[in-house]
Amino acid sequence: MSKQLKGAIVVVCMGLGLFGHQIPDMLERVVNRPSSVQVVVAEPTPELQEAVKGISGLITGPDSKIDKIQISDYFNQVANVVRDDPGFIDTTEIVRRFNSTAGQINFAGHSLKDKYNGLGKAIDDLIIQAIGNDKVKFDKDKRDKLVHMLKAIAWTLRN
Repeated sequence: MSKQLKGAIVVVCMGLGLFGHQIPDMLERVVNRPSSVQVVVAEPTPELQEAVKGISGLITGPDSKIDKIQISDYFNQVANVVRDDPGFIDTTEIVRRFNSTAGQINFAGHSLKDKYNGLGKAIDDLIIQAIGNDKVKFDKDKRDKLVHMLKAIAWTLRN
């Protein structure tokens, strides 16, 4: 082993000895820090506010503030993708598969699946309210209704 490698190991060990007790706190602040980017979601209509009012109350507990921001950001981004889609999302079935797959990818490693009792069903019910439950063509009217509903979900989790 070279003298440089031995010296580096000594320095790392000394650093861990002096500052090792601070590492868990630093990691905790980094991992559980809400986004410093401020996302503003436009206030939905009173009808949509009424429709989504129960969503925020389903997310409770010590992680609720961070989880609400993460879930809000997700639905805001899904709404943007649906709004700006050039035509790939052309049936309601594709919307459902997209939301399911994107959600699994987005929240992988966050342990959100089944964490909040009733949340998934409540959001699925709101999506059904917006676009129906039938497998049909995804027209402009359904697209607009879904975008507004997803934005309302994002909004209620931030307010």
